[in-house]
Amino acid sequence: MSVTRVLVLSNDLSPAAFMASFKKNVEPSLKLHKKEKILNRWTMVDAGDRWLLMTEFNNKTQMIKFVKAMASIRATQ
Repeated sequence: MSVTRVLVLSNDLSPAAFMASFKKNVEPSLKLHKKEKILNRWTMVDAGDRWLLMTEFNNKTQMIKFVKAMASIRATQ
């Protein structure tokens, strides 16, 4: 049974500035987790004044690994 998690992001940056920041800081981590088979797939969607980051995992254990890794990355920025 797969697990899907949706993160709603909101900020004051322009869409272009936000995507540039996302591609520089977050996308490499997402690609690494996908390569390590922790993350099945991810999608970033523009929803007007907010962004949706949808991630899919094989199970809850992989999701928890991902969340912990991303929290440590956010703490260093």
